[in-house]
Amino acid sequence: MARPRPPSVLSSAADVAIGWATDHPKTILIIAAAITALAVAFIPLLRVDVDFANYLNRKDPAVIAADEAKERFGSQLRVIVAIEDPKGVFRAETLALAEALEAALEDLPEVEDMVGPLSSQVIRGTETSIQIRSAAPRGVAPQTSVEIATYRDLVLSDNTLGNYVVSSTETALAIYLKPVPEVDMVPFAAAVEDVVLAHETEGISFSISGLPYINLTLQRSMKRDLQLFLPLVIGSTPMAFVGGAFLITASAYKIILGVCLLLAFWRLLWEQRDEGVTDTPSAWLTVPIGAALGFIAGMTGVGGGIFLSPLLLFLHWTNMRGSAAIAAAFILVNSVAGLAGHASVTQAWPAGIPLLVAVAVCGGLLGSELGARRIAPAQLRKILGMVLAVAGLKMIATA
Repeated sequence: MARPRPPSVLSSAADVAIGWATDHPKTILIIAAAITALAVAFIPLLRVDVDFANYLNRKDPAVIAADEAKERFGSQLRVIVAIEDPKGVFRAETLALAEALEAALEDLPEVEDMVGPLSSQVIRGTETSIQIRSAAPRGVAPQTSVEIATYRDLVLSDNTLGNYVVSSTETALAIYLKPVPEVDMVPFAAAVEDVVLAHETEGISFSISGLPYINLTLQRSMKRDLQLFLPLVIGSTPMAFVGGAFLITASAYKIILGVCLLLAFWRLLWEQRDEGVTDTPSAWLTVPIGAALGFIAGMTGVGGGIFLSPLLLFLHWTNMRGSAAIAAAFILVNSVAGLAGHASVTQAWPAGIPLLVAVAVCGGLLGSELGARRIAPAQLRKILGMVLAVAGLKMIATA
């Protein structure tokens, strides 16, 4: 008969640590609260780096070639401001607006060069001379019908300006802005946005594009999601611990879990739409909501994400991508807190945790592969939704 293998040093150390944690739940909670408070104290000092170039391997041959091209030819980063007028851009009012916007943008200290519908250079040559001039004389918007007609014919007949600063539909103008070298892209994009907002005009729409503006939008989105996530977690973490320590009968647990699975089924099949995001709610509202969801998550062990995600979308506190990111982190924090609360009462961790973690990791990898390459996301949601519905109904029926 084979002798049982003695436990490894790592396994023995883990058993000692888990035993001490279950014997001192209040100490663990105080330590967790202290760590959380310390982390929260450093949050105002966090800076989000949204410049994708900083995440590249500088030793990669492609990156080296791009850096050399940038050093030789200069940066090709641009911010593009588009002006759209459904009535047509070749109107005195719209061209005057473009002139004012060009002048304001050119005055920004972050702008090194600007190309716009009025200031663009037009080259005209004959057998004896070459003439270089602005599309509009001295960059001033034409006012009379004759001046506008002349300007229109000049711009649309130039191969370098048509579909560049003026659309072929004659309903949009574009202004291209090049920042000064080494300028911070996010403040640069924010300054451009401020100028555009100051020139808003009824009946005319503006849009801003370019990598600097993408960085600005990403930073704002991440900051808004963090401001929403932190109060939720501050309220949910201690209540998830309490919920994990709250023991209920098997019948009640099955009913609650069955309802949660049916809610998850509804969540998967619910057609999601981004309908705009309101301002970040007050912490006086999000902390109690987080506390309620944390208690339910700790008591049922479902993490709380299936309740939080649709709630965030229903209240327009974030968009679909933001709700997915917040819910994922919310589930992790509540699951750990709920597990700790359960262990503080039962004096033992649930059996098979390493196996469950391994299965969860494998399931996540498999689901990512299926969702990304094998099965359409909508079809995958329907399959998972049906599995959850059957499991939820079975739980309720056998309670």
